[in-house]
Formats: sequence, C-alpha cells, structure tokens
Amino acid sequence: MARNHDFSELKVLLVDDNYFMVQLLTHMMHAMGVRQIATAHDGESAFDIFEDYAPGLIVSDWDMKPVNGEQLVRMLRDRDLSPDPYVPVIMLSGFSEVSRVMAARDFGVTEFLVKPISAKRLYQRLVNVIERPRPFVDATQYFGPCRRRDAANDFAGDERRSA
Repeated sequence: MARNHDFSELKVLLVDDNYFMVQLLTHMMHAMGVRQIATAHDGESAFDIFEDYAPGLIVSDWDMKPVNGEQLVRMLRDRDLSPDPYVPVIMLSGFSEVSRVMAARDFGVTEFLVKPISAKRLYQRLVNVIERPRPFVDATQYFGPCRRRDAANDFAGDERRSA
C-alpha cells in the first residue's frame, strides 16, 4: 500500500472492546505512519480520554458496553458537552445493512467501515477525512457532518437547498 500522506502528527483515539481488534487497528495505523494513538475499551472511557487527549480522529466500534459507539458519537456531537463536536469519527461495525449505515450517518459519523476491515479500506477512510472533509450541518434535529456524500451541484428540482 503506497502512502501519500504524512499522518505522523495525527492524534487518533481507537475505541473497541475487543483487545485483538485494538491491536490490529494499532498495527495498521502504525503502518500508515500514525504515531500518536490512544485507546479505550468503551464509549464512556473514550469520552474521558477524548476530553484530555484532544484527538484529530476517532475510530470507534459500534457494539460495546456499557456505552456503545452510537452513544459516544452523540456525546461527541453534543455542543454543550463536547470540547470538539467537529471531530471526525470513523465507525466500525460487523453489520452492513443499509439501515445500520443510514442510522450511523444520521447520528453523526463521518465515515463507516464494515468489519472485517482491511488496511486499504481504513486508509481510504483516513484520506477521505483529510482530503474531503464534510461541512457540518447545524439544524434543529441534527448536528454533524453533512449526510450527502457526493451531492450533485446541478440539481434544480423543487427540493434544492439554497446556498
């Protein structure tokens, strides 16, 4: 895998309750040049670490106890609670149903990655976060990255968003 980006200054927080998954992610991140990595085993400890560590990226599993990945993302996106509600989050899940991916998008994840993961797919998500950052939407019912990935700018229908 060719590396075109320098991730040596990127601070990453890895969150997964599976020790072996944390080890795998850590090794993949090191191979990509990430040198600053903190780990947590659930959403609650992750948020505590997040407040002091101030990562530039969080990679989190969805299915953890007592605080799962969805609950973690909701805390991260809470502007009254979070020190950085704009932090990018890559959500990992063993479930690939469209409804699960859409739910993750709707509660504020930046990228979604289905397990088992590959280094290539993880690298692609890191590059997306850096090269294609999503603008944040601040609406009554939603705060988080824009849910439209490749929205065409030439749409002229009745429901076109105004600039």
